[in-house]
Amino acid sequence: MKKIIWQTPSSILYESVNNQKMVNKIPGGHAYNFQACMAMKSDFNISIDSPVVRHKQESIIPYLWRIKRHRADADLIIKDAFTITWGNNSSSPQIGMIHHLADELKNNSFKYRWHFRRLEKRLKQLDYVITVSKYWEQRLQSLGCQNTKVIYNSFDLKEFQFSATEIAEFKEKYQLNSDKQLIYIGNAKANKGVIDVYKALGTEKFNLIMSGPKDHNLSLPVHHLDLQRKDYLRLLKSCDLVLTMSTMMEGWNRTAHEAMLCKTPVIGTGIGGMKELLTEGRQIIQPQFQGLTDTVLSALQHKKPLSKDGFKYVQQFDMDYFNTEWQQFMKQILG
Repeated sequence: MKKIIWQTPSSILYESVNNQKMVNKIPGGHAYNFQACMAMKSDFNISIDSPVVRHKQESIIPYLWRIKRHRADADLIIKDAFTITWGNNSSSPQIGMIHHLADELKNNSFKYRWHFRRLEKRLKQLDYVITVSKYWEQRLQSLGCQNTKVIYNSFDLKEFQFSATEIAEFKEKYQLNSDKQLIYIGNAKANKGVIDVYKALGTEKFNLIMSGPKDHNLSLPVHHLDLQRKDYLRLLKSCDLVLTMSTMMEGWNRTAHEAMLCKTPVIGTGIGGMKELLTEGRQIIQPQFQGLTDTVLSALQHKKPLSKDGFKYVQQFDMDYFNTEWQQFMKQILG
């Protein structure tokens, strides 16, 4: 059986793959990478390269020195953005896994500019680069990557089967019943646009809610829930509308994708790969916060067709699609 190793500093991904179960509240990119590892395990000997995982509280300089000296032994190596940039090259075929390039960080400091220049240079040296949307495939090609492939984010559709009773009980448990329509405004992080959404909509007309771990400096008079995954999906299903007004460059947008699987309409900025998701799913793109209230009211009036169109598009990205794409691609690369 061919040996594949995945190189990442992420202890979360390492723990998830070792236990063959996703750590609770795992970030979206790591969740995708975990699914990819699980997709390959039936046909390949797949593991996380443990010497490359960064130890808790390990400072950056010793860590970089350690991984530069590491020599991996495998038939194929998959690297995330960090290990592409700072890891060792290998004589084995090397594949990059790119969810997005954080353009918003480039102007923050010399350190980030240096990092991205090095990443963009080394991307061209890889045998292949996998990404998650056509937007990022085109960006990679513009940087000189000759061999690219899109494998879309996918989900187990059984997760999105809900009974009317369980949704009613969920809303009762978290006191979400109201005369106002319930609108999910995103993860409780500033770069996900929740502050600007609150300023644009207020709480007079709508019942606004956000979820997930909250930024320490984020203080909004908005309902906030930090939920386990099943209840998080119940929340999306309970809402009349989901907003993904992110101001950061998105690889795709798993929240918007999950909402569409819940048959809940979506309005989003369409930044990065999110544009393809919303366009193909016939949802609403609202690039700016100005005029958001009118767009929300229009979406609520057309909730039924938006829900139908969104689900129709994203239901194709199930685990059969995802597993087949990863398995066949690896067999192609390894002959």
